[in-house]
Amino acid sequence: MQFHTSLLLGSVRLMESHPVSDPPTIDERESVRASIDSSLGDASLSDLCSYLSTLGQDPVTMVASGGMGCILAKMEMCNDDFDREEMEAVKLPLDSVTGWGKRLWGLPLGKRREITGLPTNRADIALYGSLIYEQIMRRFGFASMQVSTR
Repeated sequence: MQFHTSLLLGSVRLMESHPVSDPPTIDERESVRASIDSSLGDASLSDLCSYLSTLGQDPVTMVASGGMGCILAKMEMCNDDFDREEMEAVKLPLDSVTGWGKRLWGLPLGKRREITGLPTNRADIALYGSLIYEQIMRRFGFASMQVSTR
């Protein structure tokens, strides 16, 4: 391991500190985005930026673990099943992650609950998780994201 840090940044924390309307407004989305960007501006992350710049790989793929990464893969596959091999084979370019975020932020909760791959009990929190992944990818220059279910 070359770098590690912990940030007070997560979907539940954001949802609790930034409640949104149904459907959410553009201003609410931008407020959440600003909060994420503030967390990603943490001084400890400058070491990560430096490290990523030394890799010499262009573009660099981010590996996502955890619930929202899996959900994004399942939505991309349009599949409600938990198929580890299929999910780990999905590669989501930044445009796809951004597209899913825009779609989620543009829908009321009831419509988000109808999206295949998005568990109905996560349709509220998915707004925040999708935006976290999008902003991480933008901030650190990740061209795509793959999921690890392990």
